[in-house]
Amino acid sequence: MLNNFYKEDWISTAIIENMEDLIIIIDNTEIIVYANNSFLKTCDYNKKEIIGKNILFLHPDKENYIKLREKIFNGEPWKGELGLKKKNGKFIKTELTIQPLKNIEGEVEGFVGNYKDISKIEKVKKNKKIEEKRIKTIFKKAPVGIALIDPLTGHVYEVNPRFEEIVGQSLEKMGKIDWINIFHSNDVLADLDSKEMVDTGEITGFNMKKRYIQINGSSVWIKMIVTPIAHVKRNNKIKSLLCVIDEITDLKKKELILENSNKELEEFAYIASHDMQEPLRVISIYCQLLKEKYYNSIDDEGKKYLDYSIDATFRMKTLIKELLDFSGVGRKDRSFEDIDLNNLVKVVLEDFSKAIQETGVNIIVEKDMPTISGIRFRIKQLLCNLISNSIKFRSKINPEIKIGCCEKSLKDYWLFYVKDNGIGIEPEYYDRIFGIFKRLYSKEEYPGSGIGLALCKRIVEIHGGEIWVDSTPNDVTYFYFTISKNKYFC
Repeated sequence: MLNNFYKEDWISTAIIENMEDLIIIIDNTEIIVYANNSFLKTCDYNKKEIIGKNILFLHPDKENYIKLREKIFNGEPWKGELGLKKKNGKFIKTELTIQPLKNIEGEVEGFVGNYKDISKIEKVKKNKKIEEKRIKTIFKKAPVGIALIDPLTGHVYEVNPRFEEIVGQSLEKMGKIDWINIFHSNDVLADLDSKEMVDTGEITGFNMKKRYIQINGSSVWIKMIVTPIAHVKRNNKIKSLLCVIDEITDLKKKELILENSNKELEEFAYIASHDMQEPLRVISIYCQLLKEKYYNSIDDEGKKYLDYSIDATFRMKTLIKELLDFSGVGRKDRSFEDIDLNNLVKVVLEDFSKAIQETGVNIIVEKDMPTISGIRFRIKQLLCNLISNSIKFRSKINPEIKIGCCEKSLKDYWLFYVKDNGIGIEPEYYDRIFGIFKRLYSKEEYPGSGIGLALCKRIVEIHGGEIWVDSTPNDVTYFYFTISKNKYFC
């Protein structure tokens, strides 16, 4: 009867023969009467090698098999893990489901065994455990502080030892308070604004330098990077904030000393330049008086000397003005504001309308420029200097300048470029051109003070960015610069 059962109702169907699961049928004497293609292929048997044999040769572990045998011969199904022997003697870890086959009278005539190969799953689980252990070890022994924060409550729920050491508080104490409460009061607003931008998806994370208040009341400077961790199964909703910190108190002290030293130098440069204007003004006035009253009374050699003196005082006046401007960047500038670059670029190009008309330069501006946070006057100055530079070193044939933004390339910064097809710059001068008073050409070839690009570098730096050049001589030159999207970058 069993033969008729499986031949007419099971094997005759293509479903069981082509299932991925390993299917086997045995009679009530435990003799194998059928095995599907997946079973034969996985275990590397052919039908002659397996049909008619006792099931025990596939399960040498008799102790476990005897336990399940008692259950299935009572007409009950069984499910559990059992090793399956392949032809080469190796074992596959499987999850086996056995269903008794009964006749009309309810007597057991055989069994259907459904094997699921879980060896790969077990391997994945094993590898996952190894990886989890590795990550936990890294987390525990990392030289930087790491914390996981609940984005809804703001509570810290997991930290590594280094985080506790830097902050000076245990997880138990941190977990009971909002993490905002351990920030220095002057740094809270910046952090709240940045966190809000992460929550709304405006930015994908942020980094900043700030202070933590330790349990003893002292503050410690840290560099912090916060990255949201999304829950894939919940529409990428933020489930945690990953916070990585590193203590920079000693570095900050050194920076403060250097900053104070630089301020003193800037103040000296500012005062010196300012004080030089008065004697220079007197020299300029008397040179002009000499020219007005005695120019026709002196010989050609004397006229040449006088003209040289007047020209030199004019250039000195321009140089002092630009030096004052350079030393003033970041010192007495107004606060940051939102700047629509579409409008600002239009204003800048209007200022250059005469130069554009005279030189025949074609200037192309990307249509959708972003709104950034910055010092309007300085950003305008930055654009003016870069455009002026491109016009000055323009190509003699079809000069062209392109201005644009590559926002998608960086997540925390706006990336801009000013491109021209002018004379270009050799790679060995890429760094030199951003130094103060560093010129590649004489003032007779290309007039200028040598401060323009140094000023650009200074302006970009106070906006949390960098500036660099990429050029192919006599072909194309790109001036790239970045502006931080985080108004609290410093």
